[in-house]
Amino acid sequence: MLTLLIGQSFRKLLFDCAQSAAENGARPTAVRYYSKCFELLQDNPWSEGEPDVYYDETLQLHIRAAECHLYMGSYSEAKRLLNNVFQHARTAVEKAPAWVLQSRIYAQEGDSPSAFASLRSCLTALGMSLDDNPNYEKLDTEFERLVLKIQSFDPDTLIGRGMTKDSNLAAVGAVLAETIGAAFWTDALSFYQMSLVMVDTQLTCGNFPQCG
Repeated sequence: MLTLLIGQSFRKLLFDCAQSAAENGARPTAVRYYSKCFELLQDNPWSEGEPDVYYDETLQLHIRAAECHLYMGSYSEAKRLLNNVFQHARTAVEKAPAWVLQSRIYAQEGDSPSAFASLRSCLTALGMSLDDNPNYEKLDTEFERLVLKIQSFDPDTLIGRGMTKDSNLAAVGAVLAETIGAAFWTDALSFYQMSLVMVDTQLTCGNFPQCG
């Protein structure tokens, strides 16, 4: 038991050092720390319930290490780590950061359509209903509907609404912001559609950090 506690303590120390290094721009150093963390994991690090296995720790380690590799341009290693997350993470909310990072990899590789498609898949998994065949006529109709909906709100009520505490909506908001950015580089129709989706989500579900 003491050995297991020491292993966890060392991993936490290494993870904290990696985070600090990454935040200060020393990403090669952060990657070395993350690598040592992986070496100290058990053989089945996703199998919570086994000795010295912590699901949340394993998930965060994969996400943070993949993010670091992305910034360094080590796309193959980042993809490998993200594939582990897609395979083992339990919920769409937990997979959402991996979809975002996957989209950024595609974008940096110059594949804007795949970047956008990755984020659309994430939104669908998070429960968003998206039209797979949008056109300008349908989107203009949706625009007019949202105009009337906004006009029906009392301005003070609309402005005074607080931030939602729904973790799923917070994840949706973060992915929506990324999706709009990806859509901008994909085509005007996609950008128009996702902008309307974000406005409708904010009006229907409440405020989230990215809706501004």
